[in-house]
Amino acid sequence: MSALLSQPILVLSPHLDDAVLSCGGLLAQHQNALVITAFSADPPHERPPLLSKLAMPSLRRDEDAKAMMRVGAQRQYLDIPDAIDRRNLAGERLYPRLAGLFGVVAREDAPLRDQITQAVTPLAEGRLLLVPMAVGAHVDHQLCAHAGRKLQSAGHDVLFYEDAPYVYPNPGKAVQGDSVMRAAGRLRARVQGFEDVPIDDIAKSQAVACYASQVLDLFGDMASYSVAIQSHFEALGGEIERFYHLRF
Repeated sequence: MSALLSQPILVLSPHLDDAVLSCGGLLAQHQNALVITAFSADPPHERPPLLSKLAMPSLRRDEDAKAMMRVGAQRQYLDIPDAIDRRNLAGERLYPRLAGLFGVVAREDAPLRDQITQAVTPLAEGRLLLVPMAVGAHVDHQLCAHAGRKLQSAGHDVLFYEDAPYVYPNPGKAVQGDSVMRAAGRLRARVQGFEDVPIDDIAKSQAVACYASQVLDLFGDMASYSVAIQSHFEALGGEIERFYHLRF
């Protein structure tokens, strides 16, 4: 049996859906999984009109609770706002344009990498850590990926997962596709190998469906999600989730 199934795991999730979108098949069959979501706090300021239609963290936490119950995983949340809600000392949004979420991490955000690392460290003992590779280059995913790099350099056993839906050949209406190799290059890492876990696609889809607000924003509906993930399964050669060993 793969170590991914035989030993306790800790999944670092940037947002309140990423762990299930990327690792939901593994979580659905695992007996000892803990999911830590980094960016899940309520907005410290009122959102501008441009963002008013986005689901609030309170709703997303409710959706996440249902999903975690379905897959049987424990959950913890860090008190850090989403990138769209973070501001500098002058009160200006760090990422005023949505396109800016997929690029360079703001200088003011750099300390968050260490904050995430410090929060995960005491919970990591005896667990295999699964962290995002930041496929898609979302700044919150990048911060979690760099926290994973620090945890690996500190001696923890770390695997990096493919960020869905950014890794899909046809990712849906809301995001642009990206690749594992480009993500590894941005991390200045080399892929040393990977491990595949066969999954039950139906069980994963049932967990994904718990995030109704995100399914609507990302795919439109579950039928479109099914089309998107099936294109990924075809690229992988089966209904599997893939996890990567990276060398820095």
